[in-house]
Amino acid sequence: MNVENKTNILDYLRNIIYNYVEVDDSTAILVLNYKDELSPLQSKYKNYTSGLIRTLLSNTRSGSAQRQFGITFSSFLSGVLVSVIFCVVQVLIFSILRNRFDFIYQPNVNLYERHNKVNTEEADNYQGNGPLSEKLGNQLWSWIKPTWSASIEEYREYGLDAYFFLRLLKTLSMFFLLLSIVIIPILIPIHYISGYKSADIENYISKMDLHDKITNEQMLSHLPYGLTGLDKISMSNISPAHNNRLAFHLILAVLLICFFHHLLLHELKYYVAERNKLLTSQYKTKSFQNVLFIGNISKDFDRDKIEYFCESLIPGSVDQIVSLPEDYKMRKMFRREICQLISLIENTQLDIIFSKAYYGKDKISSNDNIHYRSKQELSKIFPLYEFRYIYSKRIDLKQKRNPIIYSARRLSFLIKETFSGNIFTGFQFKLIQNNNNIWRRFFSLKWNPNLIIDSKQKKLERYLKKFEKNLIVQQDLEDHTGEKSSKQAFLVFKKVSFAHIFDQMLLSSKSSEMSDDKALGINPEDIVWCNIEAVGRVMKLFRVAVSNFLNVTIIIGWVVPVAIVGFVSQIPIITKIVPILTSLEDLPEYISKPLASIVPAVTLIFLTEGVPIFFRWFSVVKCLRTGAQIEIDVQKWFFSFLFVHIFLVVTISSGISVVVETVVNSPINIPHLLGTNLPKCSNFFCSFVLIRGIAYFGGNLLQLKNLLFYLGYYRWVKRTPREKLEYILDIPVYQWGSLYPIFSVLASISIIYSVIAPFILPLASFSFIFVMFSFKYSLKYQYDHKNKSETLGKFYPQALMQLYSGVYFLEACLIGLFALANCFRLSLFMFIFMIFTVSAHFQISNFTKPIIDHLPASLSSDEITQPKKDFRLNELESISHKIWIPYDKSGISTTEGEKWQSKYDMEFVHDNAFINENGKIVVNSNPYV
Repeated sequence: MNVENKTNILDYLRNIIYNYVEVDDSTAILVLNYKDELSPLQSKYKNYTSGLIRTLLSNTRSGSAQRQFGITFSSFLSGVLVSVIFCVVQVLIFSILRNRFDFIYQPNVNLYERHNKVNTEEADNYQGNGPLSEKLGNQLWSWIKPTWSASIEEYREYGLDAYFFLRLLKTLSMFFLLLSIVIIPILIPIHYISGYKSADIENYISKMDLHDKITNEQMLSHLPYGLTGLDKISMSNISPAHNNRLAFHLILAVLLICFFHHLLLHELKYYVAERNKLLTSQYKTKSFQNVLFIGNISKDFDRDKIEYFCESLIPGSVDQIVSLPEDYKMRKMFRREICQLISLIENTQLDIIFSKAYYGKDKISSNDNIHYRSKQELSKIFPLYEFRYIYSKRIDLKQKRNPIIYSARRLSFLIKETFSGNIFTGFQFKLIQNNNNIWRRFFSLKWNPNLIIDSKQKKLERYLKKFEKNLIVQQDLEDHTGEKSSKQAFLVFKKVSFAHIFDQMLLSSKSSEMSDDKALGINPEDIVWCNIEAVGRVMKLFRVAVSNFLNVTIIIGWVVPVAIVGFVSQIPIITKIVPILTSLEDLPEYISKPLASIVPAVTLIFLTEGVPIFFRWFSVVKCLRTGAQIEIDVQKWFFSFLFVHIFLVVTISSGISVVVETVVNSPINIPHLLGTNLPKCSNFFCSFVLIRGIAYFGGNLLQLKNLLFYLGYYRWVKRTPREKLEYILDIPVYQWGSLYPIFSVLASISIIYSVIAPFILPLASFSFIFVMFSFKYSLKYQYDHKNKSETLGKFYPQALMQLYSGVYFLEACLIGLFALANCFRLSLFMFIFMIFTVSAHFQISNFTKPIIDHLPASLSSDEITQPKKDFRLNELESISHKIWIPYDKSGISTTEGEKWQSKYDMEFVHDNAFINENGKIVVNSNPYV
């Protein structure tokens, strides 16, 4: 650079820099003076265009957490108060609707588990083995005391996944409560008394010749240290004059990390002990841990050789070998078609009954000599059969006829038939002469109920013929069972330890056969059938690589759709970038404002909530064979996604692209990046952790999505008795892979700010306690106690290990903060301690992985032999061929059933379901075993 260029640059800087003064070694005040004439017109346009591009490429949420820097305590409380009020409203609505929609909010109270068959005569007095959960009172708040007093030890019988999730919440709440007791009395007073004082810096401001352009108060408000609000009790408030007090932060951070490792080792040890205790005891074989799936059997092995191989190593180890039929795809296809045909037949037959007896022209009146049976006769019509669950609510047979309800149901039926093209059969034109002798042409819609019924009868007959053909094919497949077997087999061992031993053995010398293509503890109801077929090693590696690439793309690239959503609120920017949308600027204010505020929020919720669906799809691409394996994989990726988008994106003001660039090009600058950004976000995350816990508490109880789906969809779509009963018995289950990460991320954020802003510690403890309370209720009363994707608690150790992300960010942030405060000795010590943390992490991970995945062979001698039970692939077996039609008082269902049953040799049943006088189908229980 020549002397002339240097002179030009210096002259330019002199013109734009008004004044500069150093407050201390790490703080300086720079006052700039911008003049429009210094920037040419071309430069203006260049800067304007680059600014628009940066705005487009930058996420609108980037660094949004820093906007709460310096908020007052009253502002913090007002924000939390809104969430508390909303939560109270949710809880109140839940308490009111709990008894009204008990099949949504407390189905486990009304469902009975059957173990013994009940005779018809005992139906009236049947109480079964008691409800799945004890009955709750009908009072508004009668659910609170039993839920609060319930110990988490009671939840072991619901599966270790559920039990250890509650234990995770309890452990985290106690962890942060103990930390708050120790850290808050030490650090908050230090933070409060270590900030800048007005008298300490007035002498610096007086040195600057600012005239009347800026006041002392304005200058104080722009200092980089929090002097007001919650920042006075955070680490941001410590002034350079009190840097020596940062030693307390170092000591407490070291103690916190040591306590974390002590808790981690204790919980991992406890998990392994509890899991092993369950596996070595006589437990229900629903966990299927004694089953080993082999996905690519060698050509040299057949069923007999596999059994001989296992018995030669461990005599008496094999209980059963079930080969996967070679035609399993065809079996599943016909089973699926038969299920669809049964649904079509039952819906069509139901329409015929309604057309004839209820909503047609010749509807039977209430004066007919047909009435409901007595209670004794009813027990014969609706016998209680043995099946998994029975809906225990008594049927009220004394319902009075309601004309409004009947008319509404009739109108709904007619509208449905109209859209189906079955009501109106033609047009009728008429010429009518009025008083002035003027002829007018009118037309009327005509319809014939008999034609409608005939058309439905023909449709039903087509379904029945196809159904009969499929039954013949299905029976033929069953007759040839066992003739051909595929290269997959399920080995059922007499002890769980035997399955774990053979899972760790190398069964073949060829890398493409039997070596790593195994799955332990596979539940036949949890199989991902599209991945059950053997896949070559090259194809499997390719699919895994594609899946991982797509997962990373979702995590990094999700900022693009989120940013696009954010631009909905930036109409002026959009109109400048896309000229064709300039008409948006002319929108009325009452349209543009709601568009700018409501649409981004709703769309952003949709984009975030839908992410686990993508991760599950990509896990299927990865060739995972069970839902349990998919959930564990989802837990890993969803945690990474949440950590990036809930923590990093809203923390780093320059956007996620800067983080990626720093990690790749200059990882040594990561502590500086975190040190300059994290402290400014402490207020946001203090409120976020509390508000998130409160919101989850109310939302988990209200289950708004399930309620809306019932009111707006299932209530009208589920028509037949089979569909209604399946809906009642289809109790939801938690998908733990997308649930554990939410609270692992909240715990990691709380660890990061435990020393920077210790006020977050009691808030996190309070939040986890409230969330645990809501899950104690939902797991006991709302959600199914049996989860086919049970992993025996494998989510728990993975969730604990994910907390290391919070520990690492805490250490990196402290390194950067100590360096910014010129406390390089503290930075060096923390850096060395971080190396020890990484070493401990790897050692704990390598030590615990084998004992988490497998059962030690030393426990096999004390293990109880599992009770013998046939391992069955129910998804490949034939289903019941019975057609279930509700009983109606006119006897049409019985007549129709007898007609079709004699013609097509199939059974029609009418038990445990009837149509009441209002046209509503009432279901008591399953009509057959």
